[in-house]
Amino acid sequence: MSDDAWLQLRSTTADDKAGASPDIILGGPKPDPAWADNYDKTYNQTSTYSGDGYVYVRVKNDSDALAIGSATVWAARLPDLTKQANWLLLSTPDGKDSATVGGDAGAVFTTGAPLIWHPGGPPAPGAPYCLIAELTGDEFPSERVPASVKTQADFDNFVAKSGRMAYLTVQDAPVVPTPKPLFSWAMAIDLENDDSVRLGLSVTCTAGPAGGTLAYSLDKPDSGGSPIGVGTTPYTIGTAYSQNRVVDADFSSTVTVSFQPPNDADTNAEFTFQVTTLAANSGSGGHRIEHPKLVSSVSIVFGQTATGS
Repeated sequence: MSDDAWLQLRSTTADDKAGASPDIILGGPKPDPAWADNYDKTYNQTSTYSGDGYVYVRVKNDSDALAIGSATVWAARLPDLTKQANWLLLSTPDGKDSATVGGDAGAVFTTGAPLIWHPGGPPAPGAPYCLIAELTGDEFPSERVPASVKTQADFDNFVAKSGRMAYLTVQDAPVVPTPKPLFSWAMAIDLENDDSVRLGLSVTCTAGPAGGTLAYSLDKPDSGGSPIGVGTTPYTIGTAYSQNRVVDADFSSTVTVSFQPPNDADTNAEFTFQVTTLAANSGSGGHRIEHPKLVSSVSIVFGQTATGS
């Protein structure tokens, strides 16, 4: 970390782990306030490489005064990490090359707008994606990677001393296998879409025993070939567990929703399952932001039998 008191980016939280900045976060279309509230916690660093990736940058104001800067993010393959000319600049949904970040002295902030990443599919073997972030502003201009930086180890040393540049090596999102459920319910989905769309799925437990789990999955992948669904997850009543994926035209599939109660004595639960669609390019590349279209909303009651209506 830099000795200059200003906005700071951490290159890693572990001395022996390169490319693991906790301050570069892959999230959803909107930032999560928990990212700033839990500065010592590392959030999502994985991707399915399908559709849009929403990249946020978290900073801490180490100065004793208000500090506002700009966060810029690039995407690159690991072999190109030291080749700055090969980095791909990301943009916000409204086409800006950076996002504003900062605030009062001593506080932690995240960018309010995401930088949109279009990976276009999984990386080649041995060449994982890296997301590189830099902070600029006030008396801190953009940095150039020195010609002496030839290897990843050289780059790690460079960003560790910077305090205003860091990178994240994106990890593959684990596919969590779903064990055979005690209760399950299935429904066919046919979007009848002429073009690729962004498919939104959401399952919410509206009533049920504490300690239970939910899961859901589709039998067709998204447009990038990745599975769609949520593995076995302990639920909180009233919390929506969502997926947002781009799917091809004429998409149809069968969704299976599963419920595992905590014990045999308390087996009754109610869930709401919703399906929405949105134009695949909504909010990116200068396209206007549209509202999702509700395709289906189903109430599911699990117990000695499972029903949906």
